[in-house]
This record gives sequence, C-alpha cells and structure tokens, in this order.
Amino acid sequence: MSNKKAVYRILIGTDTDPSSTTGPSNIPTGAVVIFNKDFGVLAPGETVSDYDTIYIAQGTASGPIISLPIRGESVVSYLGESYVAPVAQVEAVGYNGTDGSIEVSNDTEYFLSIENKQVKDIQNSVRRYSYVSDSSATQTEIARNFVKQINLDTSGREEAVILTNGTFTALGGASTLAVVNGSRIATASAGGHALVAGDLVRIGGTGASVPVYFVESVSGTAITLETPYQGATATVANANVGEMSVVTLVGIRLESKADDTLEEYPVFFEVGVDLGFDSTPVRTVTAVNFGSGTDAQVGALESYAQGYLGHMNRVFIPNSPTAYTVTGATYDIYAIEHLNTIDSSFNDSVQSPLTATLVALPVGSQAANYAAFESALNTWMASTPKAFAAVSL
Repeated sequence: MSNKKAVYRILIGTDTDPSSTTGPSNIPTGAVVIFNKDFGVLAPGETVSDYDTIYIAQGTASGPIISLPIRGESVVSYLGESYVAPVAQVEAVGYNGTDGSIEVSNDTEYFLSIENKQVKDIQNSVRRYSYVSDSSATQTEIARNFVKQINLDTSGREEAVILTNGTFTALGGASTLAVVNGSRIATASAGGHALVAGDLVRIGGTGASVPVYFVESVSGTAITLETPYQGATATVANANVGEMSVVTLVGIRLESKADDTLEEYPVFFEVGVDLGFDSTPVRTVTAVNFGSGTDAQVGALESYAQGYLGHMNRVFIPNSPTAYTVTGATYDIYAIEHLNTIDSSFNDSVQSPLTATLVALPVGSQAANYAAFESALNTWMASTPKAFAAVSL
C-alpha cells in the first residue's frame, strides 16, 4: 500500500440485474457494470490483450458514476473482502463466568477507570468511578455500586451488568418474565414467581456468563430491577430466568455499546482498577472486531469519496450530495489500487497519483446478479502484468 493519499472512487450497487446494460447511458439504477475502454460492456473472458483499460460504473437516477480509467499496466493491487459482522468488546472485572472474584475489604475505597480509544486516535477519553465499601462489604455490594454508576453515566460508551456463579432456581409458578431493553421494570406471568427485594435474578439463560440483576423492589408481578435490563426485549421462558443463591464469585461485565463498532472511527476501551480492588483480575472476555462492510463503514468511504466528485466544503458551503449506501445493508467490497496516469510531458517531475477504486456490492448478490461481474473482473485482472489472483466473494 502506497504512503500517498489515494484518490477515492466508490461504486455502490444494489441487488439489481445489470444484464440489460449496453453502455453508460442505460445502466439500471443500482447496477454496477464493467466497461472496456470503448465503453462497451466487458465480456467474461476478455483480457488486457483485448482492452488495456477498463472503467467501472454505477447506475443512478441522475446518470452514471464512472471510475477513473483503470489501466492494466498501472494496477498496483486487487483485493476483496467479504462482509464481517462487528463483534462488541467485553471485559470482566473479577468473575468472568469461569473464575475470578472481587477482592473484598471493609470501609475501603475502590477505584475503576474506563479509557475509550478511537482506532484513528482522534479522541480518547477517560471516565473514573469510585466507591467506599461499608463495614460488612461483599462482592455483590461492590459490583452493584459500580454497575449502577456506569449505567447512570450518560456520557459512557459501555454497559455494565453483574456476573455470578451460584445455584440457579427457575422462577416459581412456572412464571415467564417479560423484559424491555433499557427498562428497569420486568413483569412476571405468575404471582408465584417468589422473587423479593434483595434477590439476584439471572435473566436469559442458566449459564454463568448470562447477566444477573439485583431486585430493588417487587409489587405483585411487577419486578423493579436496580439497573436497566441490557438484553433484547423479550418474554423469557421460565427455564431461562431464575433466582441465584449460594453465590461465592462475583464480577462486573462491561460491554461496548452496539454503535461503538459501527462508527466511522470505532471505539475500543481499556479498564483499570486500583485501591480496594488490589489483585482483582481484569480480563478480556471477547475481543473487539470492528467488522468489514457495514453500512456505516461503506457510508464513511462514500462520504470521503464524494470530495473527489466536487462535494468538498460541506460546512461553509453546505450541500447534501446523494448517498447510495443503504441503511442496514451489508456489503462485500472489491478494492483496486491503480496509478492514474496523467499527461506529464510539460513537467517530468509529475508523478501519477494513486487511485483507489472500490466496489461495494450487497451480500449475496454475487451469486445472482453479479456473478458475471466478478468473473469478468477476475479474468481481466489475471491478465495484467501482476497477474492478480481471483477474488471470490
């Protein structure tokens, strides 16, 4: 990869049949097509010997978006990346669902910090929380107070829940439990659920990695949790919701909020503990993966590339160019780096700028509408001087 700042052009397709295309003027809206240098459709099997230059174009309602010329001799790299779903980061302080615990000391200050870092080092931030234990401290007491503080912090980028070991006893009366994401109120289906204030209830499964909530109060079938429910809105089956007893190991589970892995500059975090926590372990449960081909990532590339289409100043000269990234869509991406040859006869010191032509196609479309696109592009790329390997997405 060159250290020059590449000129970007991105073509974003929809799952649209491009087969009716005969030239740039009649590309179906949403289709992406490869043209030869005479602007005829590049046929599968055609190589650099047939056409030393190609173009890739996207059909839109207002006319085609066409790549800069891609000359076989100037192609630097040809790669592809299938969509990868982002995975949220999860850290545990103390018990992590397998082992570990929170060190307990009476009348002692505990300190926990969370540092958020952006992958581009654009902006880092640190949030600090502290708690002084009482004269008869417990792991649950300490965990509850930090979980409450973290979830009440509206500037926070993490969600916190309690993890425990112990004995799981399904709710009485064969009761289910209706829960709503972000709400503290859970509703039992039967009055004999047997939960009372001060209980610990595991919601969503029987395993030790499933979050546990402290019951603040109970009024009939209405159960108020101390902190908002963090899972998906659902009616949880009786077998997957139960009171916890004989708890000896407790931890704090921290997970990055869903949108943190989907931003233009995604966020990860580091956890530090001090003072009363002493030797309490801090461990990664799930490593962050920002994924590839999300709508946010493709949208960010599109926004950047629009500057090379003339939409440069969007602050002092506001404008809103049409965006073709579809919210909620997921994309496979083809990436071609090539030198954009220019006429430098007037100045021998001028170098050809590096260009990145990206093609984002919705997941699954290659098997139907874009099989010929991939086949034709692979054949042509294999015939260039660098003989690139086929990309299969």
